[in-house]
Amino acid sequence: MRHFAFLFLIFTITSSWAQHKIEGVVLGTEDSLGLPGVNVILDSLNQTITDEKGKFIIEVEKLPSPLTFSYVGYLGRTVIVHSWSDIKVFLKPYTLIDYFGSQKIGFYFQSGLINNPIGGEIYVTTPYFLNSRLLTGSITYQTNLNDNRLVNGFASLDNILYDPYFNAGISIGYLEVDLGESYNLINKSVEIMLRSLYSPIDLSVGYSNLNISEDEVVRSYNGVVITACKYFHKVYKLEALTKFWIYRDHLGFLFQLERSFNRLHLRTSYQQLDAYKEVNLGVGYLITYKFSDPNKY
Repeated sequence: MRHFAFLFLIFTITSSWAQHKIEGVVLGTEDSLGLPGVNVILDSLNQTITDEKGKFIIEVEKLPSPLTFSYVGYLGRTVIVHSWSDIKVFLKPYTLIDYFGSQKIGFYFQSGLINNPIGGEIYVTTPYFLNSRLLTGSITYQTNLNDNRLVNGFASLDNILYDPYFNAGISIGYLEVDLGESYNLINKSVEIMLRSLYSPIDLSVGYSNLNISEDEVVRSYNGVVITACKYFHKVYKLEALTKFWIYRDHLGFLFQLERSFNRLHLRTSYQQLDAYKEVNLGVGYLITYKFSDPNKY
């Protein structure tokens, strides 16, 4: 009987010391591929790293157990594990690029000093969605309350290609100008946007189509559009934008400066494209809303 009690005691003690293996995989949220070299930590004495396919094995005494996952360029997280196998943990890339203007709705009064003195703009950005992708759009309408009018639309999708230090997106633009009944200009463009922490400017390059109707004569041009943008956030809160439309026989350009004072924004620009020339002054008010944070789970 004493031998039985002794064996039972030994079994109880060794069972309490027994380690059980947990098996799982760590994946990136941007492409659902395994992340190699991720630190998987139970405590200071029990930790491991994922293999080249993002898989890991670590021993724990009991379930549930908290595991902490950390990886360079990604947001760390702690997960309470409730099963021994088939564990999937997703890590989100850490967003280092300053997306000023995200999650905002803006209303601008905008006046053209040459052709269209009355107008406005609505500017909207969505929350971050689909792994930190950001959708932005604006629509502008200006008129002289007679025959002149301007319609300008813009939309962009950021972070189609993304890592913590570089991203690429796509934007489309539409500009239509009527100067009386005899002149109409329509410009359409598609651009690839490139941003990097290592570059002092944001650059966009793409295709542009220009159609001009003047005195019932229609002219059409295909060319290149180039946009360079610099945002001086910390010191001046100033955005400077330069855009060039390059066609075989035409060169158009836009220079724009925008200064923010908290929610109040002031804007000035000069644009020239074929016979259309305009100096714009605008004042806007931006409403910030908080829906999602790209650097939180």
